[in-house]
Amino acid sequence: MTTEVGIQSLFPSLEAKAARLHTASDSANELLSSIESRLIQLNLGVEVWFSRPIDSTDQEGDIGPNETSSHVVQILGFAKAEGKWSLAVKPMRAVSGFFQGDMDCPFVNHYADGPVTPLLKASRALRISAMTVMPEFLVEIEKRVDELVDSLDGAASKIQPAQHPSDADGTLVDDGDRTRARRSRAQASLNRAL
Repeated sequence: MTTEVGIQSLFPSLEAKAARLHTASDSANELLSSIESRLIQLNLGVEVWFSRPIDSTDQEGDIGPNETSSHVVQILGFAKAEGKWSLAVKPMRAVSGFFQGDMDCPFVNHYADGPVTPLLKASRALRISAMTVMPEFLVEIEKRVDELVDSLDGAASKIQPAQHPSDADGTLVDDGDRTRARRSRAQASLNRAL
């Protein structure tokens, strides 16, 4: 009887904390939706996946020279999910072991373990985990955009014959100026999204 009374007395406090969690979760969802909308407006058109998992399951399997073990990780990204660009999560199974039982030759292979899901449709736990790394993820998106611009500029310079490009008014433009201008526009768009 004492235990039942003690348990019942915990519920008012738990109810108040649950209400705070719902309010905080709603605010986080609004912020995630805003970030997603701004990224979509940038019209990047490329997938970007965060460099480290935001969640992981417990390890399954055995550890030994002739055994393998696995766990599923969730990766945050900006990609097409359900046919639309969105912040998303992707489950990946990591399988580890030792190649042909050789303890000096460990391996880890990663495999898709389910469909890409829009982050806003993922579990509350995954959305909270995504919120904690969002600033780092946005920096990674910025770096990926820089890499793509550099790659495109490099490819374009190999394809086009050397010439003196001119601006709309006929003045000569240095290719470095053009690259800096593209980066500046990409950076300004990303800053508006942040």
